[in-house]
Amino acid sequence: MRLKFPVNFKVDYPEKNSLYYSGVDKKIILANLMKSCDSYCMYCGKNIITDDKAEFNIEHSLEKSMQVDGQNFLENCKYNLSIACPSCNQKYKTRMIDSVSEELINVKVECLEKKCNEICDEYRKILDEYLTRNYIILQPNCIDDKLKGYTIDYNLIKHIFEPGKECTDESSIKFISEHIARFHLNREMYTQSILRICEKIYKTIYLLRDLGANVSVQNSLKFIKKPRYNNIMEKIFIEFIEEMFESIDELEEYCKLSIVLSYI
Repeated sequence: MRLKFPVNFKVDYPEKNSLYYSGVDKKIILANLMKSCDSYCMYCGKNIITDDKAEFNIEHSLEKSMQVDGQNFLENCKYNLSIACPSCNQKYKTRMIDSVSEELINVKVECLEKKCNEICDEYRKILDEYLTRNYIILQPNCIDDKLKGYTIDYNLIKHIFEPGKECTDESSIKFISEHIARFHLNREMYTQSILRICEKIYKTIYLLRDLGANVSVQNSLKFIKKPRYNNIMEKIFIEFIEEMFESIDELEEYCKLSIVLSYI
């Protein structure tokens, strides 16, 4: 049993080009990016909205430091901006990075003088070399036709992230394994959160029965659902339960089995 970790975000981009990182139109691209990822980090899935506060960075997929001769090509390109929590942006994403060749980024692209509705060839060339060198899913425009089969699964039996079943060759498996390791997806704060939900559901079912209350899948989940989850996988897991389980007995057995297997 597997869940899909989101690696592909559909962003509604404005047609015009502008100073989306350093200018007044920053709020426009921010709103569109936040909507696309439901305000969870695009890299690790962590909730970035807590207590009406936001802890995040508008992050450059390709580092803006790679610009040449003061060009705004990578700094303000709307396709080069994403949403990341501070840890992913400032520590995990930038460590042990092999830079692309200077010849590729020494281009003159007058972005602000035109409109565009797709990623240009200049950007795609830099992106492709960066991916080849660094084994990292750059958000939100890394997954194209060439990387369509590069997916991340959450294994509900082992409770770990691993390359998706679509990763059928050595290259894609290595690529996704490196990405999982880079962003520490298998740290306890992510993998144990689903187990904690299973424990809460199991205890809730037991409590409702003890009180003589109506015990159903939806009634049990009322005590588990949140307006904002700690990470995107908790939200995806709750949606999975709602879709897969109609019988409260089957849900109880599933949660019980998950808890038992976690100790083996």
